Amino acid sequence: GKLVDYEKDGDIVTFYYDKINAPDTHRVVEKEFDEKKGKYHFLTMGDNPLAHKNLLKEEWSEDYLIGKVTYHSKALGGFLEISSPDAAVYASARTGENKSAWFFPVAIITPLVLIAGMSIFDVIRKYIKEKKIRDEEITKALEASGIDLNDEEACTLFRMKEEMRLDIKEEMEKQYQAMKKKALKEMQKKKE
Repeated sequence: GKLVDYEKDGDIVTFYYDKINAPDTHRVVEKEFDEKKGKYHFLTMGDNPLAHKNLLKEEWSEDYLIGKVTYHSKALGGFLEISSPDAAVYASARTGENKSAWFFPVAIITPLVLIAGMSIFDVIRKYIKEKKIRDEEITKALEASGIDLNDEEACTLFRMKEEMRLDIKEEMEKQYQAMKKKALKEMQKKKE
């Protein structure tokens, strides 16, 4: 059925090319019917001798045929040339110009780095804020305890005890929230 479209040489087709484990697009140079296998056999060649210097003519069976190219977009091709490192290499081979894929690092990598940097900054800022709040709580507790603030050893011991108390309090709160969440899930399952 679909092979009727390829009667004349020169059609451009896309086929699965097992050597690169990906689709490839070439111009049909020859098409023969293999009587023994009962299948068509294609001979194709890329239009660009610079890009295909090691490829030349490729033989493959109709089993690998994906379809005939009926339309191509210069705009999409131009976009790929500036966005894909592989396409930039291909374009350089085709035109002889030294093209580089500047678009990819600028448009993709730079925003990702900025987002990661902002996320890290937010985490650090949150940690500093929580540490400041905790230090203020400990200082208030120290002042309320009646310990002589000039006694460094007593103040250090009090701070250590207060840190441990706050750590235990936070851990208990986490466990409580986890148990509460689990209980709510079990209640919802029972309702269903």
